Amino acid sequence: MITRILLASGLAAGLLVSAANATTVVNTDNKPHTLTVTFKNGHKQHLALAGHHHGNIKCSDGTSISLGKSSMACHANTAKLFIKGGKLVM
Repeated sequence: MITRILLASGLAAGLLVSAANATTVVNTDNKPHTLTVTFKNGHKQHLALAGHHHGNIKCSDGTSISLGKSSMACHANTAKLFIKGGKLVM
């Protein structure tokens, strides 16, 4: 019984640690948008979000997220960003 409790608590802690670096981007607009995620090593990734959908980005210090002319720095403790009126907001 104790083994099951320890195993379950270990799995739950592992899930919390892996989710700690994830940032959720929520598109509140009706139209789709494509974000550009630039990691600190220079690698770029594009994330397409349909209207009223969300996506997760693995953020670490030095990561930036841009949408058109608006850009934001993303850190490990950034929890949620929103797309409102075609711009990124916190």
